[in-house]
Amino acid sequence: MNEKLISNWNSVVNSNHGNDLVYVIGDFAMKIKKKKIEEILARLNGTKILIRGNHDGKATVNTFGWYRVLDSLEYGQWSELYNSGFTRFSMNHYPPSLNTLVDNTDTLFLHGHIHSSTPIKEKHLYDVGVDAN
Repeated sequence: MNEKLISNWNSVVNSNHGNDLVYVIGDFAMKIKKKKIEEILARLNGTKILIRGNHDGKATVNTFGWYRVLDSLEYGQWSELYNSGFTRFSMNHYPPSLNTLVDNTDTLFLHGHIHSSTPIKEKHLYDVGVDAN
């Protein structure tokens, strides 16, 4: 399975100078030794930022190959750049609460964690997990 994921990743992420920036929204590796994680990261194109997930232990988080490791990330003024209709977007491993969704309809929420299709169908909520797409 790793080989197919690496192949799929590298087919869309640029390996040339000015690498693509890739955000991994958690659960990159579970119960894998640090050396193996480093080997996989070295084979993946792009500059990689990890948004830490609940299965990302010390071996994953403290591994050479990440440009940065964060708990979450939010951007504002996004619609000016991408004409998306949203003014902000948020990346967090965990999906937002229903109250957060209702109160922030101007925000596109990108998340993982669920490991299946998203149970809440909202136009501004998207599960980016490889197992959900």
